[in-house]
Amino acid sequence: MNQSLTVMEKVEQDKMENPQAWIKDNIVNSLSGKQWRQNYLQRLGIKQVYEKENSSKEFQLNYIIRTNDDVRNNYIQKLMNNKLMQQQKKHQTLTIFDWDDTLLCTTFLGGYGFVDLPIDVLEQLTALNESASRLLEKASQVGDVFIITNAAQGWVEYSSKLYMNKVFQVIFDKKIVVISARHGYEEMFPGDCGKWKIEAFKDIRSKYENDVFTNLICLGDSNIEIDAAHVLAKEFTVALIKTIKFRECPKPEELVRQLDLVSDKFEQIYTTFKSLTIRLEKKTSGN
Repeated sequence: MNQSLTVMEKVEQDKMENPQAWIKDNIVNSLSGKQWRQNYLQRLGIKQVYEKENSSKEFQLNYIIRTNDDVRNNYIQKLMNNKLMQQQKKHQTLTIFDWDDTLLCTTFLGGYGFVDLPIDVLEQLTALNESASRLLEKASQVGDVFIITNAAQGWVEYSSKLYMNKVFQVIFDKKIVVISARHGYEEMFPGDCGKWKIEAFKDIRSKYENDVFTNLICLGDSNIEIDAAHVLAKEFTVALIKTIKFRECPKPEELVRQLDLVSDKFEQIYTTFKSLTIRLEKKTSGN
């Protein structure tokens, strides 16, 4: 966290006189000027999709690997999973979050230039602040938590302090490690944002024992972090990998619902003794 505090001191000095200029220089321009949103998504390997569905629809978790839907079997399975986790006397859990459009609705805020936000958007950010901090706290209760982003160094700290102060405090209190993959690897791999993330994920590996049972949970809105998580999982002798794919370009209220759903299911995801591939999807009319 000392490193994060040092970053924040630099960020504060840089943005003190003109915060809007700081955002432009460090975030918007780094994402290629006028077409920053489109280029940003393209750089992350995401096709921009404008939702035509009713935004009031609830989200659901779509398990590619499903447990039995029968209530009794689910209860028995949970008991077995808890017992198996307890039997692993030596184990480690790592939860890795993306930042933009996973914890903060960055694409949406970019439509307002990140500043001078309307009152209704500020109210939505208040709800997002609660939902994101709750999930981060839950993740920190079961193991180490990382936020790995392809944004500029200092953006997570600055944007969380500006838009979601409770999240900023949780990052500090829980000693959540924030890593800018761009800062670490853009010069080495120019334009290859997928490689930035892979290398940043692999850097985590050196902090842990490779022969210890590892429970790896990864949450993000693009396939880049999902792919990076699979690369990291291969570095451990025995690992369960649980990936949670968020929807792209969420509005604040959509992101709140996604975060709340994952929070409600987080214990089940954590204790399930098998690898999981999960996608957040909107319920169809038939569900």
